[in-house]
Amino acid sequence: MPTHLDAAALRARVREAGAGTLNLRRSDGSFAASELAGALAAEGAGLTGLELPVQKLGADGWRAVFEALRKGACPRLATLRFQRCDLGPAGGAALAAALVGGGCPALTELGVANSGLGDAGFGALAEALGRGACPGMATLKAGSNGLTVLPEALCGVASLEVLHLDNNDIGSLPHGLLHLARLRSLAIIDNPRLAA
Repeated sequence: MPTHLDAAALRARVREAGAGTLNLRRSDGSFAASELAGALAAEGAGLTGLELPVQKLGADGWRAVFEALRKGACPRLATLRFQRCDLGPAGGAALAAALVGGGCPALTELGVANSGLGDAGFGALAEALGRGACPGMATLKAGSNGLTVLPEALCGVASLEVLHLDNNDIGSLPHGLLHLARLRSLAIIDNPRLAA
C-alpha cells in the first residue's frame, strides 16, 4: 500500500534527484500538490526532468505546481512528462502561463499524453510555445487528449522535431506544418477525421 509523502519526504526526493529527473509515480505514495510545489521551490534548482505519471492533483493542485515552476523553481528543466494525469483544460492553461512566464526556459520535451487537455488546454500550450516560450522545444507528445483541432500557433515552433498527436479527433492539419524544417516525426494515427 502506498504511503503518504509529507513535505520533508518530498524535499528529500527532490534533493536525491539532484541534477537528474524526479519521477513520482502513484505507487510511490500520495502527496499534497502544495507540498510538492514547496519542495520544488526549495530543492529543485538543479532538476533537469520532472515526471509525474498518472497523478491526480486536481485543478488547484496543478496550478500550485505550475506556479512554482513559473516562479523559477526548476530553471534547468529540459523534460516535463505528465502522461495520464488529470491536467484538463485548466491545467493546460496553468502550464502555458508557467511557460510564458519564463519558468522553463531550457525545456526541450513536453509529454502531456492522455491528460484531458481538450482543445482549450492544448490551444493554450500551443499558443505559449508558438510565441517562443520554450525556444528549444524539440518534442511534444499530446496523444489521446480529445483534440479536434491543431492550432496554427504550433506551426511557429521552429525547433520542433517530434510531434505526437495520435488517438485524437483532429479534422485537418494546418499548412504551416510544412514549414517546420526540423520536424522529422509526426504521429497522427487514429485521428478518424483526417483524410487518408
